Amino acid sequence: MTDVTDSHDDLTIEIDRLDALLPCRRFHIQFKVAAESTLSLTTEFLLRLLRHTDDLTDQDIAEFFGFNEREVAYVLEGAEGFINRKRDRISLNAAGDQRFDLDPSRPRLINVAEREILQGFELISFNPVKVERISSFARGLPELPIVDAEAIENSDQKVKEAFRRRFSDIKAMRAWRNETDETLYSIDSLTGSDRRDVIVPISVRLPENGGEVVPNLEGWTSGPSSQDTLDIVSACATLLQASAVPKVPETAPAYDLMVDCMQGQLASFRTPAGFDRRAFFDRVKGRKGVFRKERLTLPVIGSLCAEENQRRLREAIRLAGQFYRKAKEGPDLLLWWKPDLPHWGCSSHLPVTVELLQAGFVRQGDLNKTANNKADAKSTGPGIQSIGPGVVDEPEDDERLLKPVLFTRYRPRLARQFGEVFEAILTHDGPSTIQPTFELLLVPSRLVAILVHAPMSGNGYPIPMGAISVDPAVVERAHGLMQRLLTNRLTVARPEGDRSTDWAAIVRDAVGVTQEPGTLDDIEDEEMRQGEGARET
Repeated sequence: MTDVTDSHDDLTIEIDRLDALLPCRRFHIQFKVAAESTLSLTTEFLLRLLRHTDDLTDQDIAEFFGFNEREVAYVLEGAEGFINRKRDRISLNAAGDQRFDLDPSRPRLINVAEREILQGFELISFNPVKVERISSFARGLPELPIVDAEAIENSDQKVKEAFRRRFSDIKAMRAWRNETDETLYSIDSLTGSDRRDVIVPISVRLPENGGEVVPNLEGWTSGPSSQDTLDIVSACATLLQASAVPKVPETAPAYDLMVDCMQGQLASFRTPAGFDRRAFFDRVKGRKGVFRKERLTLPVIGSLCAEENQRRLREAIRLAGQFYRKAKEGPDLLLWWKPDLPHWGCSSHLPVTVELLQAGFVRQGDLNKTANNKADAKSTGPGIQSIGPGVVDEPEDDERLLKPVLFTRYRPRLARQFGEVFEAILTHDGPSTIQPTFELLLVPSRLVAILVHAPMSGNGYPIPMGAISVDPAVVERAHGLMQRLLTNRLTVARPEGDRSTDWAAIVRDAVGVTQEPGTLDDIEDEEMRQGEGARET
């Protein structure tokens, strides 16, 4: 890993989104705060008068304020602790003089109060953080490494220093609206409590010159300021280094599977020496990449969770809906063949991507039952309700959603992590039957995306490269490819303990039949106007 940055660089490409767990601990902290207390107007005037006259009698004070004897006694009682009485003369004492230290023209009164809080601190840079409960899916995310073990051993001292330094930030974080003028007076005790984690969203970026990937934390809106995250950014870089994979010859068959299915533009990058990743990268980088009538397959760089590829998926969903607007039935399943990579899918954008596809392809059979209730909705295809350019409406009934199915090599805790996202998880035998770098997303008879994950050269972070297609011929070949993959022995990992549903048979039935698409005339020019006018760079 070369340069480490958390600032945006226009010369980089987002090739992945990864969420990581930042180790934290909560601490019970007892402390004192000092705050200004408002003096009564009369008391303030009395102290200012005494400061300028040295001393006065009760009679002098009565004449100055126009008070009677009882009122003078009340005022002097309010100034108790700040004045001395010697015989019949009244003057400021040392405490009264100190009230003018901050402002010679006006006395200030400082109150000291005790406070106690339970505050979280991350254990890398020791910044205060807001700790919240995380989901089962999030608990399976990778943890950022703690490289400074000595700092952990001295965590109490580090937290005390951070508490003093960041006290104003902690007040803002905890919304102490009535205590904004308080300053930290002392820390009386600090006791470590339970360990927690905070999720850090990482944008994994690759320079356009094809160098090494760097982490970017601009999306961490709830995190500390950039100058306080340098150690965290460094830990993110270490995590990306740990995700490096070797460039092995076994990658070649994965490219063959992808090119044989996609054909078209991708075939031009097939050479006698194998798939030319560098030429592919140089051709695709910086392109806007939009679907057109004559371009139904888009080459892409980056994971399907990357921001630009999320946009392309939305365009593909809308286009597929137009192609199959006359279809009597829609797809029932969303099939995702997972590459055997350690941190694939470790992002909150994975469930977002699944939900995007589910919202775009509602099961047609169930949709027809409620068609009478949606007669006023403009349908742009099976299960797609138009609510504006690039937007799909969320279906109201979960029973009409595509059932997402994940295919993966078995890993411990796999079902616990991805069980919140996928309806079923089927495991296979691993790299002995399929290349671990290969990824396939298929919505039967609608859409396909294929990626191969491999470093640009040597050992490095796996860079996804491939294509998204709604070309009916490509989708049909993807059915055949999935059928080949399904010849592997599959075992149900989720639902755990449920063997009543033969998911493997359901999937085989789904990919065994393809539907007849429409024609290019079914694509509305109005819908594709943005694509036709987009400028390739």
